[in-house]
Amino acid sequence: MKIKPLSAHSVAQDFVAVYQKTMSEVILTERNTPHRVLSLRPSQMPFCVREFFINHALGGLDRNLDLAGAFYTSVGTTVHSVMQAYLCQSGRFFADYYCRECETWHRQSYVHECCGFPTQYHEISVNYKGIKGHIDAVYKDKKGKLWILDFKTTSLKSAPKKQKNPGTQYVEQIETYAVLFELQYKMKIEGIVDAFIVRDNPRTDPAVYAKMLTDPMRARVKTRLARYKKMHRETLDASTLKEVLALLDYERCTNSLCSVCKRDEQVIRNKMKVAFKNGVVNGNVPIRAMAERALKASTDHKR
Repeated sequence: MKIKPLSAHSVAQDFVAVYQKTMSEVILTERNTPHRVLSLRPSQMPFCVREFFINHALGGLDRNLDLAGAFYTSVGTTVHSVMQAYLCQSGRFFADYYCRECETWHRQSYVHECCGFPTQYHEISVNYKGIKGHIDAVYKDKKGKLWILDFKTTSLKSAPKKQKNPGTQYVEQIETYAVLFELQYKMKIEGIVDAFIVRDNPRTDPAVYAKMLTDPMRARVKTRLARYKKMHRETLDASTLKEVLALLDYERCTNSLCSVCKRDEQVIRNKMKVAFKNGVVNGNVPIRAMAERALKASTDHKR
């Protein structure tokens, strides 16, 4: 019997069915480094004890991503790299630059060219009293003032909204970078900028949210960081069910993207109990001990 080939229309339907099934069913696992668990990071803010405990008690260092999550993460990473590589040619971006020709580092500088070629852009890092991260960009305006700048992506439709209100998570993260940069590098930051690059058409002007950094803001950020460090430490060290459930005394986080805090209180409590039970069985609780064992194993393996 001769097999009739699929028509173009049938092939399209066939592929879309595979795509939809993959989108809804396929989960791939990535492994976080122990350092990312043991250190508090600006990208985790607003810090959520519920989400942090449940994710690491159940998954250890593993992070699960579906196709949509991987897509947006990859797009964001690519946009960051492209923006940094091209925009730094303006000479307005304070960063670490590396020349591949003479193998020279130009740290904390604006040296975007060396030996007749563009240098490689490397983000300025912060590591201040247990809070670690990398800053997308430190931008110098035409008056010579420094601004902490984050690159984000958005749709053309959402751009006007992002320009007015980026969301608590984005504002807290960039405020944290600004204050930590000042504390570590002893250089004054004028303000913060979230630049939302339009995914639909990068030729469209970015939606830019800018805000001055004032002394009252600096004080609020420092107070907030002290609190988050305490929350992070208690979540890492919780080793009994009583200690785990005590984490629920902290109010829910204000991150609009947090899937845990949107749930009913009893549902969250039950998930914490399940996460604790599974975490103990699998050696993921206390979380600090799990991460430190992984760190030691990684160090021993490299020797």
